Amino acid sequence: MQRRNVLIGGLLAPTDSSVSARVNSELMQQRESPSRAKEAAQTGYDSVTAQAVLDSVRPMQDFAALRDYTGGASGVRVTGRGIAGPFYVDPSDVSSADNSGTIIVDASGRRWKRDFTGPLRPEMFGANGGPNDAAAFNAALTVSGALLLADGATYTFTTGLKRTGSIWLMGNARLVFNFSGAPGLTCVGSAGQVARFVDIIFDAGSAQGRTRAVALQIAGYDSVIFTRTSGTRQHNTNTSTTRFVNMVNCFDAVVEGGSYSDITALGDGSVGNGQGAVRAIYATGDRHLGMVHVHSGTLFENIHTVSSGGMPIVEDADAVVVQNVGAFKHDAWVDRCRFRNVGKRGLKSQANGDSLTMFTGNTVDSAWTVSNPDSMTNNGMYAMVSAYGGNLVTRDNYVSGPICYFEESVNCKSVSSSGNVHVGGYVNGVVNNLTRPYHHTNISESFLCFGNRRNSAVAGYASGAAAGAFDAIAAANSFTSRASSMEFVHARHLVVAANVLRATDSGGPSIRVHQSIGSFAGVGCVMAGFQDGYYFDASIPVAFSNAIVGNTFDVSRNPVSNFAPFSAQLQATSGNMRNTPHSGMVAAKLSQTTGQVGPSGSSAALPLQPALYEVVRVNGIVYHRPLYNASA
Repeated sequence: MQRRNVLIGGLLAPTDSSVSARVNSELMQQRESPSRAKEAAQTGYDSVTAQAVLDSVRPMQDFAALRDYTGGASGVRVTGRGIAGPFYVDPSDVSSADNSGTIIVDASGRRWKRDFTGPLRPEMFGANGGPNDAAAFNAALTVSGALLLADGATYTFTTGLKRTGSIWLMGNARLVFNFSGAPGLTCVGSAGQVARFVDIIFDAGSAQGRTRAVALQIAGYDSVIFTRTSGTRQHNTNTSTTRFVNMVNCFDAVVEGGSYSDITALGDGSVGNGQGAVRAIYATGDRHLGMVHVHSGTLFENIHTVSSGGMPIVEDADAVVVQNVGAFKHDAWVDRCRFRNVGKRGLKSQANGDSLTMFTGNTVDSAWTVSNPDSMTNNGMYAMVSAYGGNLVTRDNYVSGPICYFEESVNCKSVSSSGNVHVGGYVNGVVNNLTRPYHHTNISESFLCFGNRRNSAVAGYASGAAAGAFDAIAAANSFTSRASSMEFVHARHLVVAANVLRATDSGGPSIRVHQSIGSFAGVGCVMAGFQDGYYFDASIPVAFSNAIVGNTFDVSRNPVSNFAPFSAQLQATSGNMRNTPHSGMVAAKLSQTTGQVGPSGSSAALPLQPALYEVVRVNGIVYHRPLYNASA
């Protein structure tokens, strides 16, 4: 066949049919190429890139569709609500498991991986606010401990959540544990790991009651932080100990803001037997730990036991408890928090002699209104704070309503109490008269009580384990009590100065000292309404020295009683005043060595002068300052 060459587009080309077809095809591509190039240029992509983009956004309704996919696209976009997002094939990965959130394995065994930055969201794993989001949350927590929760969302669970390793839950959301038995959330960490919760409401899911002892179980972390986090609605129908937050061997814990409310357990009305014990925040360990610090306005409200009939009873219910196993150090500091209707204590701390317990700047309202207003188990808190071991500091707390002990300690090295105010009465009819402004036993080193104002039924009590165990200073306090006001046992050196002490029914002495050694100074106090001013027990040894100076007595019997056991020792009494002479007063007891019973310089054993004092207000607290009269 004759081959002819023809001129096509300036080029010579053969004209047989096969060649002609090929040439026609090339000519068509040349005519289309400018158009494709132009369109690609307008969108910022060349034709190859544009096709790749189209392949990467192939739509998939859900994970089931992606698992069934066998096509050749290298990327897809899942469009289902919550789980939506881009996924790409990772051809190098042939082993990762399908986790129903960030890795999906298709029918061909390819691994599709979610392309995202930032924290995970439980919605990526299928959480949708339905009746049970536990599977989605646990899948997410297996991948990462950092979850961002949807703002305003409520997530409900019918089984517990678990996380091993660091965890960080954040978001203005509510987690509802709608089941009984196991904890709602269990977190297990180790050295260097952190558990943090921000703006979360943990709802134990019970308005009517469940048999759950612990809502949040947290163990082994170096640091646990609750920021503006709340816990609520835990009503344990079992008599086992109930703890909303249970921390075990966590080195440091911080609770800043938020609230813990409506936490109850079934009790039996008996204080101290553990039946129905309730703790909102509980920390324990079997090794030396750091500090539990609760602060910044955290609210504790309606934490108590209930009777079988559902009535609130003030039994073994504490807001914050730090309680180590064995002789281990564990500090506790509760600062600027609010307590309302807490059954037993605001803070209970039980650790060894080197631990520090601080309760500062808190507001406590114990105004219970229940069936029996004269029973400790039914009216008022047991104590604002209790420390069993270590060192106790209370400062600038305000308590209103009935309370048994303002503060309590056993086996502490030192106790310091200052600037605390209690108004609103005390609990009546308590067994053994356990209604005191303070109750501290077995102090081993020192006791300071300064600038407090309190109401009580009987004397504040401070004692050491043995004679001469501790030194004490009680100064500038204002106490109103039904009977005695202050009692000191086994003190070594004791100073009582500038206190204003009032009795409402003249029961007992104002200040009672017994089984003490060393020295005593009673200076500038005002005592009104008592039988006696200072009362020294016969057990005091003869080696005891004392000074009673500048006091004002408005008492019905003796300003000072029972000097006889140490009549031969160093004594000084001067500048004291009394309202009127009384037949029960033995003036000589005030002048064993100096003969001074009136203003300083007086030599006769005369009755003290009329009680003269002026009222002084300092920061809203009333003090009575003696005014001395030089005339006999």
